[in-house]
Amino acid sequence: PNSKAARAAMVMAELSASNSALIASSALFATWNSSSSTSEDDPCIYSWSGVTCTNLSFSSSSSSSSSSPSFPSPPPPLSPSTSWVITGLDLSYQGLTGDLPASLSLLTGLQTLNLAYNNFDTPSNAASNTLAGSTHPPSALPLAWTTLTRLTSINLKGNALGGNLLPAWGASLLSLRQLDISNNGIQGTIPDMWATGLTQLTRLILSGNAAMCGSIPNPWGYSSNVTIVAAAGASSDTFTGGQLANRTNGLVGNVTVPVALTIVATQTNI
Repeated sequence: PNSKAARAAMVMAELSASNSALIASSALFATWNSSSSTSEDDPCIYSWSGVTCTNLSFSSSSSSSSSSPSFPSPPPPLSPSTSWVITGLDLSYQGLTGDLPASLSLLTGLQTLNLAYNNFDTPSNAASNTLAGSTHPPSALPLAWTTLTRLTSINLKGNALGGNLLPAWGASLLSLRQLDISNNGIQGTIPDMWATGLTQLTRLILSGNAAMCGSIPNPWGYSSNVTIVAAAGASSDTFTGGQLANRTNGLVGNVTVPVALTIVATQTNI
């Protein structure tokens, strides 16, 4: 699809497949229109709730959001050729179920994505979220989202996601600064590719995933600017590894010897 309306409609259609009743009664989705036949359905011009847009033909500060629609002066032309781009999506606390929507990969201008406190879970075809020939277990994190290279913040806290973290994100989401996947059912280790590829990351929140284990991978195992919150409150998530005794910069908590790390912190949303 070539228009924002068509791309947004595909996201809506995928969400509706598992959530038609919820969406029908939702005040947020009441502003959405699943038709993509005309420019009147444009989610940026008509201020869909939960959608934030930026007009690339005006100053970088020009934006439109659901809570307070605003336009630069003069306003952009209301035509299919307008330069509005969807840069933010906040569908938190909507009770949404099913798979994380792979169709979000069409919104390549996204910079912030908040799907926290829904009921998204691990898809039955989770194997499709792994690279061909990969030996890594299936993941609830969509491989399709590797197209979202402008993302700086992802919040998936408080869902029912399972499986392992997706190594491919480390080679593609290179603008990512904050990632919260706490309070899910993620298991396994932090992929080495995340530590080498996510060089802009400053905060990674993993608490509340009791089946996670393993070591903090290098170069995070030595020194970096990333803060890893691996346990919060009563959680006992523990990471171990040979380099942890030397890893103090940026951690929330204490490193103990022999090479065992339990990071305890007050949970903070991103």
